Amino acid sequence: MAEERLIRKYANRRLYDAHDSRHVTLDDLRKLIATGQRIKVVDDKSGEDVTRSLLLQIIAAQEQFGTPVLS
Repeated sequence: MAEERLIRKYANRRLYDAHDSRHVTLDDLRKLIATGQRIKVVDDKSGEDVTRSLLLQIIAAQEQFGTPVLS
């Protein structure tokens, strides 16, 4: 099984992929997840795991654009 990819979420809502050393978007993360990559998102300041809330943002964004994720 693939190792979790660490994503840091900064106070300015930017997301940083520590594995690739670059900033990413929600769509970039959606594509990673679709390919089977596991991610873990942590708040850079507090160290809190915010993966669930970010996944909900990705689902909401997909639903908003007419691509049903949940039936």
